[in-house]
Amino acid sequence: MDVFSFIERTLSARGIKDYYMDTYALTLHPAKKSHYSLGSQHLYYLISEYLPEGTLILSETSAFQVGPNFSTSGIAKVKEFTGQLAVHLPTTGAVSQLEFIRIIPRI
Repeated sequence: MDVFSFIERTLSARGIKDYYMDTYALTLHPAKKSHYSLGSQHLYYLISEYLPEGTLILSETSAFQVGPNFSTSGIAKVKEFTGQLAVHLPTTGAVSQLEFIRIIPRI
């Protein structure tokens, strides 16, 4: 199953049929370990290929810490987050951005 099929099935299971989908990159400052996005009620699906072990991503609905097998996890590494994102890196400059598929439900 590819990422888009996974996301479409997840949204369909929740009854979300009308939405806008795009990509979203959260740029991370190279001199900081903690980063925050603006708050929103969008859904974000993590699609970054590489993240250093120990990276912690928090949102209003989810928490995820990157383990040692993240880069080889396939579709299992696609994680869902809603609202404001908080990212805590194990070291400064460990990664320059996080990549997401962003879903904006149309009401």
